[in-house]
Amino acid sequence: MNAKRIGTALNALSRIAPNTAARATFFAFCYPPPAFTRPAADRRFVERMQPFLSDAESISVATSECTIQTYRWRTKASTSRGTVLLVHGWTGQSLVMALFVKPLRDHGYDVVALDLPGHGKSTGQQLTMPRGARAILAVTERLGPFAGAITHSFGGPNLALALEGGSPLDRSIDIPRVCLISSPDTLDELIDSYGTSLALKPILVQGIRNEIERLARRPIAAIRVSDFVATSGQPTLIIHDADDDVVAISHADAIAARAPNVTLMRTARLGHKQILITPAVVRAATRFIANTVVPSS
Repeated sequence: MNAKRIGTALNALSRIAPNTAARATFFAFCYPPPAFTRPAADRRFVERMQPFLSDAESISVATSECTIQTYRWRTKASTSRGTVLLVHGWTGQSLVMALFVKPLRDHGYDVVALDLPGHGKSTGQQLTMPRGARAILAVTERLGPFAGAITHSFGGPNLALALEGGSPLDRSIDIPRVCLISSPDTLDELIDSYGTSLALKPILVQGIRNEIERLARRPIAAIRVSDFVATSGQPTLIIHDADDDVVAISHADAIAARAPNVTLMRTARLGHKQILITPAVVRAATRFIANTVVPSS
């Protein structure tokens, strides 16, 4: 069923059972589409990255909500400098971050990547920020501590919430250096874009916001990556493309403006996904984590 048909069905349901329609809309908003429905180019890229798993340890981490699939690569250096965490974005999986593995290992780091809930080989049907953050907390407890982290897209807010550790979490994590690639600052534009794509009634779009606030136990205005990053305080590199048509560059500008511990690196003509496989971006993120160079903004 395409997006417009889903929207039509939810709008119709809202006329006779508004509460049920609101719950169904939020479920759809948080439900990652099955892998076979994703663009062919994305599926081919994941297939090409499969060889990276040949020397990775496969480790399952159980949480109260789901089982998280993780992979760990050991450095070939005689002594490890620590472990770096890789966190993919919406509809991604560990392997979309695979091109960071070799350079990080070459710099002397072990590397851990996880499939967020409902993605890759992890269980679960939904991904919300609290659920993703709790998965990161569980992986940190089992395989951390982490010396650094690199995220893409929605992986950024999940990690940022885990770093801040506020409601609805019961603890935080400490990661000394963080790189957020193509990260949103707030959820408002993503919610509005989703509502537009399905032609949802305003009451259903507002219902998404209401449910996010209920789960987060805070107003949606208090869910900002920039605030989370500023509160946690570690040096943070933001890499964002000026031509990103999924998460606008204005999100990166907002994070950099509100968080004094942030360095912003802009790219151009890479978009939202190509940025992950661009050598200059991989080098910049790796060197920042290794604290060998701070890219200019």
